[in-house]
Amino acid sequence: MIDPDKIKKSQVKKLLILLEQWTRYEVVSRLAPIEKLEYGDAFAEMIKKENEIREMLYGTSNFVELGDAWNILRPRKKKRKTKLYCSICGRVQYDTTSGYTCKKGHGGAESLSKKEKRKKFPKKKK
Repeated sequence: MIDPDKIKKSQVKKLLILLEQWTRYEVVSRLAPIEKLEYGDAFAEMIKKENEIREMLYGTSNFVELGDAWNILRPRKKKRKTKLYCSICGRVQYDTTSGYTCKKGHGGAESLSKKEKRKKFPKKKK
């Protein structure tokens, strides 16, 4: 793990080399023609370089360990109400750890604004 206050010149050089290698692999994996089979491993190599960089910077490349260390894997205590509505049933959507959902469990349903909801689900006249 690199301590920003005590970083060595050799660590900076190694990090710059890793970043350049990672960037090259990413460019190839995103832009190379699909017919060029010799570029097929570029994405896997890019992931390896990302892991090396994380290992160097944080001492681990394990996402669970990093998320736990940064307190971003802690579950929310309660669902948070949004100002959006479910496109399937028209109920209020809640922001949960796995995305927006309504009380009927329509997770991943498209969200509607209040105005869109009124058009799609007009109030029934008595």
